[in-house]
Parts: sequence; structure tokens; C-alpha cells
Amino acid sequence: MRAHAHENKQRRYQSGVIPTKLVPFLETYLNQHRTDLCRLSGYAGNALWINEKGRPMTPQQFLDTFSRLTEQKFGERVTVHTVRKIAATTMALHDPVNVHQVQGILGHAEYSTSENSYVLAGAVQAHSDLDATIDILARAARERRRLARRDKS
Repeated sequence: MRAHAHENKQRRYQSGVIPTKLVPFLETYLNQHRTDLCRLSGYAGNALWINEKGRPMTPQQFLDTFSRLTEQKFGERVTVHTVRKIAATTMALHDPVNVHQVQGILGHAEYSTSENSYVLAGAVQAHSDLDATIDILARAARERRRLARRDKS
């Protein structure tokens, strides 16, 4: 997928790969919904996101629509900004060797913005590890108490 400088927030050409699991949904949107929406107004341009009036969405319309639809679907409002943070943190957690690519993927102007995701991922992992350790210690303590009660009987 490509976005030219005039089409994105960073005002720089960007390209990337759509996750395979999202392709069928994007194809349905492009082949059915977008086509139907464009017919409403006769719009024949190449804007990806079209509003309910058949015109290209403004950036604010896209943000509002995204948040509204995620709330309808998941019962919780998710912003585009949150999805970007999740993507960066996920990459830092699951592919730390390539975390430097987050800057290009998300179009961050500076590496330090992406680096924050790496730091956050470390904190997330540490929290997860601490939770797992507490669970192990709690299970061990319960087992010791159970065995102590059994030995007393």
C-alpha cells in the first residue's frame, strides 16, 4: 500500500504491507462499499476512505469514524493513535531486533518516538514477567499450605 506526501499526516511518501488477515476486509470495502459510496455523489477520484455522502473523508472524519466503529464492534473506543502505539509496542515485543523499522512503518520523524515503544515494550514485558512470577509463587505457597495441612492430619 502506498500513500503519497499529500495523502498522509507526515507529508512524506510512505509504503507498507497490509497484514494478510486484513486483506479480505479491505478488498470487500474497496470492491463493494467504497464503490457504492462513490456512486452516491459521482466521485471518481482515488481517495481510499469515502464518507457516507460519497465524498473523500477528511482526516477528522476518518478519526471519528474509526473510533465510533471500533466502539460498536468491540464495546470500547479505540483511536488510530492507540492502534499505532499497539503496533509499535507489538513489534518491539515480538521482533526487537527489527524495532528500528517502527520509525519507517509509522512514519515517525524521529527515532526517539519509535524508541519509546521499545522502552514501553520492556516495561510491558517486565510487568508480564512479574505477574507470572507472582502466580508461580502464589501457587507454590498454596501447595505448601495444602501439604502442611495434609501432614497435620
